[in-house]
Amino acid sequence: MPSNPSPTLSITLDIPLQRIWDLLCCALEYGSNYWAAIERYVTPPKLWREPTAKEPVYRHLDYPLSPLGALIISDKENDKSPELILTLDKIHTGIHLMAQKYPQHFATFMSANEDAETGDVFLQLCLFEDLLYG
Repeated sequence: MPSNPSPTLSITLDIPLQRIWDLLCCALEYGSNYWAAIERYVTPPKLWREPTAKEPVYRHLDYPLSPLGALIISDKENDKSPELILTLDKIHTGIHLMAQKYPQHFATFMSANEDAETGDVFLQLCLFEDLLYG
């Protein structure tokens, strides 16, 4: 047995983008409306998924999940805040931070029980790397 065992065990999880899409929906359509407003969309050259008649393109969900796509978001609670840019890289950071700093919300997401609060926590972590509201 090592003399200084690590107090944690790190693992890698593969999370389907469809699940992140669901989490973004919780944030952008419900949980974060009190502070976040979408100002503009950055259209990606190619979407992460093929839209269908049943599942057309949802710019607020599909663009930030696609490479080179983004949402430009304003913070309604802070007039002096610069515009916030939600990209795939920031989404990646946000899900890691949720797992590390807010494991109860991450567990809710992983058990497919996410709601408006879970989505709001996630979006704040993506954009601020911490919780400012709620």
